[in-house]
Amino acid sequence: MSNEARGLHLPEGSLGPSLSQQHQIQQVWDTIGEVEKELAQRGLIPMNPPPFAYPGFITPDQLTQALNADYTTLYAQHLAWYNYTAQLLARVKAFLLGVANEMTDIETTIRKDLRDKNRELEREKKYSIDDIKDAVQLNDRYRSLAIRQQQFEQNKIEIDSHLDCMDRNLKVISRQVEIRRVEQEADRTESAMPHRGREVRYRG
Repeated sequence: MSNEARGLHLPEGSLGPSLSQQHQIQQVWDTIGEVEKELAQRGLIPMNPPPFAYPGFITPDQLTQALNADYTTLYAQHLAWYNYTAQLLARVKAFLLGVANEMTDIETTIRKDLRDKNRELEREKKYSIDDIKDAVQLNDRYRSLAIRQQQFEQNKIEIDSHLDCMDRNLKVISRQVEIRRVEQEADRTESAMPHRGREVRYRG
């Protein structure tokens, strides 16, 4: 079905950058590898997943019956997963930036192409603003990037949710460690009092 039959005032054939131009545009904005290489030279290497499963929920028993060493282990496990997940979120944001810039570049190329064509057309045959918007949305590479952008955005939402849970877990563990510390200090103070539990008599 032609563009005219679909109600779109667009020329037949592909608009915007050619396949070779699209490849060039993609290479221009695909900078994540170069950035990670520069960071690695500064000692910041992407983390591997922790060598243990994510601890997940914190149970009441873990908060009330754990020993001090258990709290240390629990906190370290949650912190390791928090740090790794934070790095995943940063990578998603980095990829989103590259996708958005490539989409903008393609859109700019298509808009310029149609504006140039408009200069050669009679007024009644010129492409409207809606025609140009449709041409952008119907471009194969642009649509592919839009889908990829949605996937990254969905990943970002999911990872943000996990990070919020991890942050709350870390705060709960920290608070429980502080409560345990205060209780232990109180016990030591009470045990050091020589007259605790004895009746003190005064002679008048």
